[in-house]
Amino acid sequence: MNIGLFCNEFPPRHHGGIGTFIEAFARGLLEAGHHPTVVELGDRRSERTTEQGVRVVTLPRSPLPRPISWYLNRRTLRQFLHAEVRRGRIEMIEVPEFQGWLPGRFDDCPVSVRLHLSATTISHLQKIKVSRVMTWCERKTLRAHRNWIAVSQYAAQLTHDSFPGIEPARRQVIHYPIVRPNESAVLGGDVPDQFVLYAGTVSRRKGAMRLAEAARSFLIRFPGLHLVYAGTVAAEGDKDAAQIVRLILGQELSARCRFLGLISRAALLEWMKRARVFAFPSHLETFGLVVAEAMSVGCAVVATDMPPFTEFVTNGQTGLLVAAEDGQPQPLAHAIETLVADRDLAHRLGEAARLQVRDAFSIESTVAQSVAFYRQCLAGHPRAAGNLAPAKA
Repeated sequence: MNIGLFCNEFPPRHHGGIGTFIEAFARGLLEAGHHPTVVELGDRRSERTTEQGVRVVTLPRSPLPRPISWYLNRRTLRQFLHAEVRRGRIEMIEVPEFQGWLPGRFDDCPVSVRLHLSATTISHLQKIKVSRVMTWCERKTLRAHRNWIAVSQYAAQLTHDSFPGIEPARRQVIHYPIVRPNESAVLGGDVPDQFVLYAGTVSRRKGAMRLAEAARSFLIRFPGLHLVYAGTVAAEGDKDAAQIVRLILGQELSARCRFLGLISRAALLEWMKRARVFAFPSHLETFGLVVAEAMSVGCAVVATDMPPFTEFVTNGQTGLLVAAEDGQPQPLAHAIETLVADRDLAHRLGEAARLQVRDAFSIESTVAQSVAFYRQCLAGHPRAAGNLAPAKA
């Protein structure tokens, strides 16, 4: 199957969850015998092939100011996809709902929209303003293309709540895969003997400050314990998040807190393997891949008792969940202290978590489910149905 995937944060570009997913997904499609083309916007038109063999096409980005550039960029993408379908190089297209990159009908072939987290949804949850043009693009993309893949049940529900009146013709929940990097990482000798790990953008929204407040308890109770943040440090008003964390901890405890910045996935998994606890008290995620990744290496996890974490973390069996609504640090501190104090409990939860996610979040499963969904879309599309090849045995 020839599949077009739009991703404007494809590695090695600076990327978040969508970019990490598309890189792994495109490679998985290729290994399964399909032909993915990743499309992105850049300074000029170019085409390359990754080391794994994935075709990546860069389209020229408009230099004009918004909102004119938003329209021109989407028109450029549409024209490229139309030409590729006409040449037979693409027969199925997938775009994220984030920023609504394909507003309006596209009748040349089926289009699937993968629900990660829209800008509109983020604005609703955080009570911040979002551009009306952005919401229009996202709404038009979802209204025009009714084949939806959600990365979690929670992502599907958030989309339903954020865009009332728009219902999919087909919808399926397919979780992000956990993919082991090909390379290994050597962390060196400066890794603390005992530490609690956080990974993701270091920001208030993802619970980084709440964890720092909880650390004022567990760092005092366990003098040999450290707190480690891995990920990009976000700006929070006139300070960055790292400055705020250090202010919360105070001078003495700040000496036992480290910020690694953005590190490779191979390095992150090594940090996860060595951590006493992985803590991620975020209250706005559509999947929370880092929690599942920590579980996959047998690290005991602490997360909030809200979707999407409740979809794959069972409190007291595969991790510990703490109340998200009150935002108080005491329950989080207590959960972390429980796991640090009881190594046997931490090991049991970590091993149960590893076994749970081993098969459920494999790239093979994600690819197989997605391709099966694509075939349903192709079978229901008037132009594509006649050219649909039979599924491989």
